[in-house]
Amino acid sequence: DSFGTKTITATVVSNISGCESLPVSREVVIEAPLEMPDVSCDQQELESITFRWEPVTGAMGYQITLSDETVTIIDTVGYTVTGLSPETTLGISVVALNNGACGNSVAGTVVCETLPCPGGSIQAVTQDQDICLDGEEEAILLEATLDMGTPTGPIEWSGTGVVDLGNGMYTFDPEGLAAGEYPLSVSYTGDADCNSSDEITIRLFDLP
Repeated sequence: DSFGTKTITATVVSNISGCESLPVSREVVIEAPLEMPDVSCDQQELESITFRWEPVTGAMGYQITLSDETVTIIDTVGYTVTGLSPETTLGISVVALNNGACGNSVAGTVVCETLPCPGGSIQAVTQDQDICLDGEEEAILLEATLDMGTPTGPIEWSGTGVVDLGNGMYTFDPEGLAAGEYPLSVSYTGDADCNSSDEITIRLFDLP
């Protein structure tokens, strides 16, 4: 009922004479089975997850199996998976390894999820506009901002008539353009492909 080194003593009784032999003793080692690793979600980022567990006494290593069927054997008590997308769930199974009589442990499991994209989508501050082509039209400053949070990547305008002034500033210049509708797009490229976009339309009219 306990683990460790035990002494077993045995005698043999003859079924003919009824005489009992001298006792014979042997030492045996009763091993404790390995404990199941207690796995937890240690660190969750936009594109990575770190799993961790406490060291298992007697473990010679750990077999890692991910829910995508990736199998790895390591000798540390933590495992990081990178290259994930935001809001991605990933499960892990950790088995403590031992070549003793009791063998490996029962698998400890957990399912974790990467962080969601930070709140905030790009919104055009510059609104749809109508411009008369009277020969005196001026360039329009194009502005956009996140509806919440702080940008961590570039904000870029694109479309016919868009001029990149550098330093993240853009204008729409109608000079030389014919009358018609000009759809313009503004895009935001955030961390971990947390992207968003918005559109406006500039309409140019000839004088009557």
